Amino acid sequence: MIRVVIDTSVLVSAVISPAGPNAHLFDFIVSKELRPYLTHAVLEADYIVTENSRHFKQAYKLTKIITARQLLKLLGSGSEL
Repeated sequence: MIRVVIDTSVLVSAVISPAGPNAHLFDFIVSKELRPYLTHAVLEADYIVTENSRHFKQAYKLTKIITARQLLKLLGSGSEL
């Protein structure tokens, strides 16, 4: 299971556009392919998923910063993230 932190902007976008890539990420959470992390566990996540790449330009330690579209592309490729 992939550990992710989902930025609030991704959640808001998912609600506004239920057919978009941000909303599609929640299908992977429901199917238990993604595990959302909260609180201090954020620092242990594999990815932070955000549309705010202006403020999140670099990885934090081992946690990579990516968009919902990038994560969906990785999930679709079947490669181990």
